[in-house]
Amino acid sequence: MRRPLALLLRVVVWGLLLLLVLGLFAAQQAQRWIQQQGIHDLGFSGVRWQAGSLHIGRLSLTRLEGGGYQQLIIGQLQLQPDWSAGQLQHIAAEHLWLSMQPGSQPVTSPAANPFDWPFAVLQDSRQWLARLPEQLVVEQLTMDLPCGEQYCHLRGHFNLTTDPEQMQLALQLHHAGEQLRWQSDLELREHTRLNSTIELNTRPLAQVDLTGSDGGRQWHASLLVPDWPDSSGLLNALSPWLNRDGWPVDQLPQGARFNASGFWRGDQPPENPGQMLQGELAMQADLSLPEPWLLPGYARIQGDAQIGLAHFDQAWQISRLQTDLNLDQLQHPALADVPDWLRPEHLQLQLRAREDQTLNWQQTLSAELSLSSQGSSQIDWNSQLELGLEPALQLTFKQGELDVRLAALQLDDWALGNVHVQAAALAGQVNAQQIQLLPSEAITLRLQQLENPALDLAANNLQLTLADNQLLWPLTESAKPKVSSRISLQAGTLEHPLLKAQGWNGQWQLDWHSNALTAQGQLGNAGGLNMSSQLQLSDAGDWKGAVELEEIFFRAGNPLAASLADWPALLSLSSGRLTGNVSLLGSSGLDSLEGQLQLRGANGIYDRSSFSGLDLPLQIDLRGEQLQLESSGLRITSIDPGLPLGPVQLSASYLADMDSLLQGQVRIEQAELQGLGGRVWLEPDNIDLATSEQVLPFRFSGLELGRLLEVYPTEGLEGGGTLDGQLPLKLSDGAFSVSDGLVQARNPGGRLQYRSERISELAAGNPGMRELAVALDDFRYTLLRSTLDYQEDGTLLLGLRLEGSNPALQQGRPVHLNIQLEEDIPALLASLQLSGQVSEIIQKRVQQRLLQRQNP
Repeated sequence: MRRPLALLLRVVVWGLLLLLVLGLFAAQQAQRWIQQQGIHDLGFSGVRWQAGSLHIGRLSLTRLEGGGYQQLIIGQLQLQPDWSAGQLQHIAAEHLWLSMQPGSQPVTSPAANPFDWPFAVLQDSRQWLARLPEQLVVEQLTMDLPCGEQYCHLRGHFNLTTDPEQMQLALQLHHAGEQLRWQSDLELREHTRLNSTIELNTRPLAQVDLTGSDGGRQWHASLLVPDWPDSSGLLNALSPWLNRDGWPVDQLPQGARFNASGFWRGDQPPENPGQMLQGELAMQADLSLPEPWLLPGYARIQGDAQIGLAHFDQAWQISRLQTDLNLDQLQHPALADVPDWLRPEHLQLQLRAREDQTLNWQQTLSAELSLSSQGSSQIDWNSQLELGLEPALQLTFKQGELDVRLAALQLDDWALGNVHVQAAALAGQVNAQQIQLLPSEAITLRLQQLENPALDLAANNLQLTLADNQLLWPLTESAKPKVSSRISLQAGTLEHPLLKAQGWNGQWQLDWHSNALTAQGQLGNAGGLNMSSQLQLSDAGDWKGAVELEEIFFRAGNPLAASLADWPALLSLSSGRLTGNVSLLGSSGLDSLEGQLQLRGANGIYDRSSFSGLDLPLQIDLRGEQLQLESSGLRITSIDPGLPLGPVQLSASYLADMDSLLQGQVRIEQAELQGLGGRVWLEPDNIDLATSEQVLPFRFSGLELGRLLEVYPTEGLEGGGTLDGQLPLKLSDGAFSVSDGLVQARNPGGRLQYRSERISELAAGNPGMRELAVALDDFRYTLLRSTLDYQEDGTLLLGLRLEGSNPALQQGRPVHLNIQLEEDIPALLASLQLSGQVSEIIQKRVQQRLLQRQNP
């Protein structure tokens, strides 16, 4: 009996010793595992077994990692095992507190595979779901986590319920006055389905649904945001965790609605996104922003967008692509370089892609774009777009329609009113190298008003048409842009102090290459004035131009009189030819101008005088603010102010400043008039028009007295001789007069004869008059001298002295005569003109002048 008891006692002792050794070994291994996991302190208290569950009053551990720590404290932990299944059935904790302090050293951990994603996890869900307890509850969850440079305090509760075919998860967190609730349900029956909902402050935030069937070879997924609540508080609560300096938003889009769904079917469950492209894939997403969403520094956006994509047979298809967006409060930095009149304040964008398009590297994406911009100007753009991938990424647009309206525009000194630009059938292409505009229909610019007060220029009802337009704008630094266009201009009325108001039109060919501009074309008006023009503008800003007047034949009309406001009303041309050209140079403005006008063979009338054979060469030279006009060969074959004169020759120049054009300097090289067998001339002289009075010392020589008396309307007066003299012509405020003029006959004198009934009647009763009548019947003078004064009212005063004799009077006794003559020269010329063969125009002007003198 003793031997069995002793044997049993020995077995028990050795068994206890073995358990002690195993326990010590297990404790040593457990301690080593805890140290390997970085757990520094592990403690628990209040351990008891009650009602089939293990209760731990307090469990705490601290884990060291990378110089920081993670501390976990669990209060009133209850662990209820399932002995038959060999796992925990119920885990509950009244309080779980987690605190983390990051270290200064980075924590190294195995890199996560970016292609590990929910499909593979859900496929193995039955295995890991079976290992979870039936219920895991944390009544009070508290976390102190680092966020930025501070700590954030979160609190909430957690509940997980499972069975072999279902899992329900509920998590609720409170932070900074915001409440976030996440609830997720997983079902593993005939189909695998995961449904998750997120609420913010009891309002739905998002709902996710994922369903798999056919052993994971077919999946449906959807994401729904029914009505995004005000989440500014959420962003503020999360901002300590987030580096929001680079964020494009200060708030999430309140009221936004987002609905996305997708379908996939394949031969085997996908393990990564790449394998999904081996099956059938379809996706679509709808975004609606009913309330404006502000993107600081960019714009505020509102509208809808939809997209639908499918992938079949190794090719992508677009089932739907549509956007309708409104943007305002535009603040992008690129807009700072856009002129104020063109800068948009509101944009409306509509994009419609053609449905069921197959996309690959050889095909293009077709869409219709509509863009509307409102601000100082209103811009509408509609076009068909094609996005190509081969041989390089490029965007092609065609059938483009552009409409731009602008109520008013100020460009430096130019003021434009009611601007309207229209373009149709625009086509072009944009790629990484260049922007290209292909030839299209005309682009039309209409202006109701155009004004430049600095130039005293105004126009209305202008239309500028650009045809055959081509543009090539390289996007590389080495290449230069190219632009060409055929421009047509029509102006309803053009107004300028130097011009008569009327319509103008023009056509030019414009080319811009290497930042240099060339233009050449024609310009004309309704009055028949036409000219050709050329312009060259270098990349440095220097420019030069040329204008050539189309030859004018005055027999067909006078375009100058119909165009120039200051054309002399009393000057008319009935024949002749005019040519001219001007060349101009400048940088920012006009620096110089050189030109010439050539009038040949002109006949016409000026006031009450007719002329013929007028040749006028005129040189024009403008340097800065100084203008010089020069005529070296003016010639008039004949001029008839009442008596025929001519020819006339003049060589003179005029120099003046632009700000005082009528107060310049006249240099006369030659001024000569031939008539009555002699000539009248002016010695070379300088005349200053800035003074109030100028004197022109005219001289005359060789005038035939007989020819003068032939045209002088006095019956019975004849004579001969040659006259010389001087006429100091004085100009004062536009009127002219002669003072102290002198006329005298050349030696040896001449002959005068005056026979009339009037003097015979006077001589019959007066012996003195009888001797005078005999003397004048055949007077042989040796001296004829007269003073001459011509007043501004047209009165001519002659103080005539005659010395000579009549051989029939007292055997040639010397006779001295002093005669004072007064003549109304305008009336005299009028009588001469009316008695001669003059035109009807001159007759009317003479008659009007006589009436004005009679009725001042």
